[in-house]
Amino acid sequence: MSQSEQLTAASELSLPRALARKPGDVRFGLFLPNQHHAHYITAAEGQTEADYESVRRVSVLSEEIGLSFLLPVARWKGLKGEQADFCPFGLETITLTGALLEATSRIVVFTTMHTELFNPAVAAKMGATLDNIGAGRWGLNVVAGWSKADFESMGFELRSYEDRYEHAREWLAAVRDLWVNGVSSYSCKYFTLDEAECKFQPIQEGGPVVVNAGQSPTGMKFAIDNADYLFSADATADQFRVVNEELGGGGVGYIGRKHIVVRPTRAEAEATANAIVEGGDPKAIAQLIAHGKGPVAEAEEALAKDPDKMRNFLLQKPILGDPGEVASQLAEWITEASVDGVCLSLFDQEEMLELFGDQVFEKLGNELDQRGKTLKLEL
Repeated sequence: MSQSEQLTAASELSLPRALARKPGDVRFGLFLPNQHHAHYITAAEGQTEADYESVRRVSVLSEEIGLSFLLPVARWKGLKGEQADFCPFGLETITLTGALLEATSRIVVFTTMHTELFNPAVAAKMGATLDNIGAGRWGLNVVAGWSKADFESMGFELRSYEDRYEHAREWLAAVRDLWVNGVSSYSCKYFTLDEAECKFQPIQEGGPVVVNAGQSPTGMKFAIDNADYLFSADATADQFRVVNEELGGGGVGYIGRKHIVVRPTRAEAEATANAIVEGGDPKAIAQLIAHGKGPVAEAEEALAKDPDKMRNFLLQKPILGDPGEVASQLAEWITEASVDGVCLSLFDQEEMLELFGDQVFEKLGNELDQRGKTLKLEL
């Protein structure tokens, strides 16, 4: 048994704290707009800006309408397009989440952190500080890394697929050792700690809540074995079955990201969706699709040949319509995918969040009740 496995077995390190799960409860969170064009690579007007004041406003609004968590995007280098670059600028997640914890009082705020970029003793100290700032409502989104361009821009080499998850496993075990014990001499082939300290320790007993967005079998298994929640970019009933039946994930929570276009009327929602697609940038999208997988020209050609590819990439099987339609579709998807939480990926975040608070949640709560589930709002 490795040192990381021994530590995991010896401590209760995979029990949700700030986001305690209860069977049947469904929480909501927001994928923050802290990176420009991170969620919709389009020149269409109306997308929430990535400046701090905008991010702060939607964060406070999210808390006011009862959302449970905020999740920021971590990027270090943009991808150029013709009219809409992918993440050309944005806000770094560690300093951002510290500010948002101070600006809010109930909602859980996650920091997205690349394991390769931070020594575990540094990461543990940052996390403990953030958990103290937020009085026990900070969480860690662990990212092993996937963007070769991000890493190369800083002089790092992206590890092989299997190796990056092995490194992340050891990294997280060392961080948790510091959180639990305050002192660690954790040693592995990637790093060595020599009585490193983390004082103050986090407020959450056993360490803060942890999520991970592994999508491959290896990535999902990492989340199952090491995180409190698996975050899925495309949650489906089939993926839920794989997680639970094939990978043995009965103890991990399941949060699904969902693109939603909600407007006062269906016609307005369809017009917004069409504008997003019409303003989409094939060059930037092709670079993102091909990133580390092959020539950009091939991805651009594929997008040009099949217009549906552009729409599908930008909107990601969206839930679309007026508030009533969105509530009904959401209830159906939540039930089918068996998620414990939903991370909203919205276009005009303030307007759409207001519609959720004023109209969507009431009907959604009723529809979930009929399906044996409970909408969990932090009001």
